[in-house]
Amino acid sequence: DPLSVLPILTVGSFLLTTELAASRPAADGAGSAPAQEKSPAGRAFDWLRRRLQDMGVIALPAMAQFPAGLFLYWLTSNLASIAQGVLLRSQWARSHPLLSPPPPPHLQSAAGAIAAGRGSVFKALSGGAASACGVRATARTVRIEQAAALAARGESQAAAEVYRGLVAADFSDIDAALGLSKLLLASEGGEARAMAVQVLKPLRASFKSERRVALALAAALQHAGRAQEAEQTLSEFVTLAPSDVQARIALAALLARPLPPPPEAP
Repeated sequence: DPLSVLPILTVGSFLLTTELAASRPAADGAGSAPAQEKSPAGRAFDWLRRRLQDMGVIALPAMAQFPAGLFLYWLTSNLASIAQGVLLRSQWARSHPLLSPPPPPHLQSAAGAIAAGRGSVFKALSGGAASACGVRATARTVRIEQAAALAARGESQAAAEVYRGLVAADFSDIDAALGLSKLLLASEGGEARAMAVQVLKPLRASFKSERRVALALAAALQHAGRAQEAEQTLSEFVTLAPSDVQARIALAALLARPLPPPPEAP
């Protein structure tokens, strides 16, 4: 291209494509958030976008020597991306029934019940409560997996904070309490081990037939120097579940521990 029209159009379309990729449609028409309100990730994305635009402008003299067919391919692809972005960001696309997502099923059932005049609105919305419970359960699972990943990377303090939040929200959360107690027992301080006992004791009172809780509490008591209480905990559990092999092995190992030496006579 002797006039360099195609390279200039290609670079211009590339700059416009990056601007459209960075912009987000707002429901109230206010546009994107100002730079001072953006998160660190958003500011990093803006910095990367500007560097890509700078590279596109700087590379224009070198790319001007490329064949015209290559610029036609790039320009056509960029124009198609721009058209797609403008179309999907338009109000028509966001309100079109084939492009916008349908309402949740519990809202559809509520609307049907109101239109037909049958039943109670609260009954129709009962599926919404079930959906909310499902969302909370999913969020709990995500936080459990997050804490486990933090612990695997060696970030024990951050993992313990996640577990503490879960236990504070629901003291009967067995997985969170066991994860927190495991991290506390891995520390060297006696205060942390005593805290592990405090976390597990309410669970033991509520779930007497739960093997994991009984074994974890016995281990915490033994680490805290309270071997007799650990033995009593395992004995009570073995009485409730005499066929539990793992608990019987743990109790036998605890009973076979060496006795402390007798105090010397004055």
